[in-house]
Amino acid sequence: MREFRLAHLLHVGTGFKVETSREQVLGMAFRNGRLSVTNIDDGGVIAAGAPADLLLLDWAALDNDRLRADADVLGVLFARATARHISELIVAGRTVVRDGAVLGVDLAAARAEVIGQMRAGVRDSAVLVSILAAYEQTLATHFEPACC
Repeated sequence: MREFRLAHLLHVGTGFKVETSREQVLGMAFRNGRLSVTNIDDGGVIAAGAPADLLLLDWAALDNDRLRADADVLGVLFARATARHISELIVAGRTVVRDGAVLGVDLAAARAEVIGQMRAGVRDSAVLVSILAAYEQTLATHFEPACC
């Protein structure tokens, strides 16, 4: 959801001149998102036989404190929607995310495996360990320069 917002901000234009509308950003994502991943131009529509990739949002959670009934729906979506508002993600007709949880993946086990492999790699790399302190200091100096 943040990527929708970022894409809009990057392409909106300058000043008060709108070059790319929210509708166009959603169209880019819906029509071209699947194409950019699969290189197959068969997405972007909800129809019999079409790939069943759907993102379902919890609108009640997204809109629970809106003050005006006439607020722009896309404005609310682009201003507020985050991953926590995703109630379900369906890919190729199969639910892969429901209520914030990725189905079919043991996230804790995957994380433990990746961290274990990274720790083993650090133990086996004396050169990396020897430069980390200097690297961290260089980054800190770059991002927090001495001021006035």
